[in-house]
Amino acid sequence: MARLDLFALARANEAALTKQSEDRRAALVGDHLTRFDRFSETVGKTGGISMNMKPWKLLAFLRRGRYLSVHEVAEERAAASGTTSDDELRRSQGTYYERRVLFDRAFEQGELFLYGALNIGGPGAIEYGLFCLFFGQAVTGHFQGAFLPDNSLERYVKPAAVLTLDDITLRQEVATSAQKHCLAALKHVDDLASLDPQAWGGMLCSKQCFVEAIVVGELRPDHVEQLRVARDEMRRFADLALDDMMGKVAPVDRVELEDFTSCLAVLQASGLAALLMEV
Repeated sequence: MARLDLFALARANEAALTKQSEDRRAALVGDHLTRFDRFSETVGKTGGISMNMKPWKLLAFLRRGRYLSVHEVAEERAAASGTTSDDELRRSQGTYYERRVLFDRAFEQGELFLYGALNIGGPGAIEYGLFCLFFGQAVTGHFQGAFLPDNSLERYVKPAAVLTLDDITLRQEVATSAQKHCLAALKHVDDLASLDPQAWGGMLCSKQCFVEAIVVGELRPDHVEQLRVARDEMRRFADLALDDMMGKVAPVDRVELEDFTSCLAVLQASGLAALLMEV
């Protein structure tokens, strides 16, 4: 079966997404309409891509000098361990292995897909890691990019006797970078009825709620525009460091603290620490 071109599907859906957005907008009045317009404009002008990373993943990104897809990481690990890339991919993806293979291999360049989230502020999708690396439009605008309203593996890979890809729904929802504001506004149109602008960053991208971004391109450390960590997490690590000095930290917490401290040291050496901000 021929592979699909995700980015061509996004381009083919531009007119339909624009019409859906215009139709929803036409039904709004008052403050709701004002917020819808302002949110759309904010996403269109400032929306970039964030990638949340655990300390070990951030360190690997800095060491390699570019961000690898999960398939490239599997190949790298296989070469070092003498196993197969499929074995390494199965190990890294766990229960999502079958879904990941089905989704990525359904698309041209799928093994090169880099996954992130549409972001207009805040610590990002912290479910995936406490370090939120933000790449602005000046960088991501040069890459092939597509946006989906939710986690692709959960939304489009359907469990059955045999896993299947719901490409019909995907075709109707996928957006280009130019239409990401339409997709985001359609997803959150009801939320915008009551949420004020200061809450929009968390609404769009939070622990488990996000608009998924998929890009193909070479993301490097010097492309990072901001490096964010949630303020609560910074305070937690500060407390852990103090407790560690007094010998009151459990071994598992000490490992986490050491990983975090190592990251800060490498960030300092690389110059990226200047981009670190608490949010």
